[in-house]
Amino acid sequence: MPAAQAVAASQPPVVMLIMDEFSGPSLEGPSGALRRDRFPHLADFADTATWYPRASTSADATLAAVPSLLTGIDQEGWLTPNQSLFQMLRQTHRLIHFEGFSDIDGLCTSCPAAPKPQMRLGGMMIRGIDEQAASVRGTLGAIRALRKHSKRPPLWTAHILLPHGPYRFLPSGDQAIQSQLTTFPGLGENKRWGPDVHIPVLSQQRFLLQGKYMDRLVGELKQDLIRGGWWKKSLVIIAADHGASFHPNTSRRVIEERSFASIANVPLLIKYPGQRRAVVDRGSAQLTDVVPTIAAVTGKTVGWPTVGLNLKGRRPNREVNVFRADDLTWNAHSWAQFVAQRQEEVDQWNSRFPGSAADTWIGPDASLRGRLVDRLSIHSSSSSSAKIERADTWLKAEPRSGFLPVLVGAVLKGVPAGSPLVASLNGRIVTSGYSYRNGSRIEATLMLPASSLKRGHNRVRLLLAPAGEPLTQLASTP
Repeated sequence: MPAAQAVAASQPPVVMLIMDEFSGPSLEGPSGALRRDRFPHLADFADTATWYPRASTSADATLAAVPSLLTGIDQEGWLTPNQSLFQMLRQTHRLIHFEGFSDIDGLCTSCPAAPKPQMRLGGMMIRGIDEQAASVRGTLGAIRALRKHSKRPPLWTAHILLPHGPYRFLPSGDQAIQSQLTTFPGLGENKRWGPDVHIPVLSQQRFLLQGKYMDRLVGELKQDLIRGGWWKKSLVIIAADHGASFHPNTSRRVIEERSFASIANVPLLIKYPGQRRAVVDRGSAQLTDVVPTIAAVTGKTVGWPTVGLNLKGRRPNREVNVFRADDLTWNAHSWAQFVAQRQEEVDQWNSRFPGSAADTWIGPDASLRGRLVDRLSIHSSSSSSAKIERADTWLKAEPRSGFLPVLVGAVLKGVPAGSPLVASLNGRIVTSGYSYRNGSRIEATLMLPASSLKRGHNRVRLLLAPAGEPLTQLASTP
């Protein structure tokens, strides 16, 4: 065997899946373990990997965060092609690369064309012509390319635009039919959440549901690494570029004091070659550490100055410094500040969603769940009403189409912000929520369980549900 081939054959495969806009605190349960009920495939991956629950990004925007991850350099913009992971491993590894975000599609100048997209996941067609759906198809196509064994180990990288909003995918792969009102309920034109505490909760729930769909791709990645014979000896990194905020009166994406940990803390899990047991490392870990760690594992030399450290070595508890892309400033928290705020985020996630997101009643009076409307006392009101957006959507529902009318959006009149609401589907109360102020309007968005839809005509009723008082009907679909 020629010397170059021998060197390549001795190298571990390097695999990196980059998720987008994934808030790290959502992974952790009350006991400190990774929430298997929320993300079963990530939890399965973590069983033989090292989880860095306190990992942090270097930027609140993809355009800077992904280049930082691929270079080990704090980036404020585009990476330099000869200072990247691709350049470091191109002589010994077969490059397989898919980039889901068109604005940074040229990050790897030496990579061949991306593998053929795959159109189905688990038998379900991946529908949609937008960049988000295309990134799912492209990532799955790149995953399938790992089934093919080769003499040179792969350097495999893929950046998927999930669980990034809009939150429309359900765990099944079905997609929620959305409108302007229901895409990001209560998010103002300035991309900031309004003041009502209930506003971000529905989007938070939908993030978890879309995250569970994203989680299925982690399972596909592991299975195809096993099929290709790469799994045991591979170095596999699962990370995200930045998080997102679900706090009232904060920007959904721009980092600020109240949302620092929810945006800065990101998932980072690494399976090292030959690793067989779970390790949880609660020390300092940053996305800029990934390239130096890959270099240490592969025996390579990083040919440029980096700010990152080898995650397998000793590391001090470092300040967390995040580049804010909208005003080109750096925002820092001490390690102690970051850890404390992150724990608050973890506690809030588990308080809001103690069980499965799909089964959580996120509004008032859970005793109403499952009740038949016709057996309850229902009042009408001349002073309170609502108009359900796109009410004809439920006239001809087709559950097998892949697009489901599960979001009930309405504009309310005579109903204060923060009022408790429930909705019935085909005569049974199935969901709840609260009204909220959005500019000059009072609105509401509630999510119906997909399992309760039937083919053809469905009837939705929106009702005011004040504690200890009869329900008041606000609107009904035909």
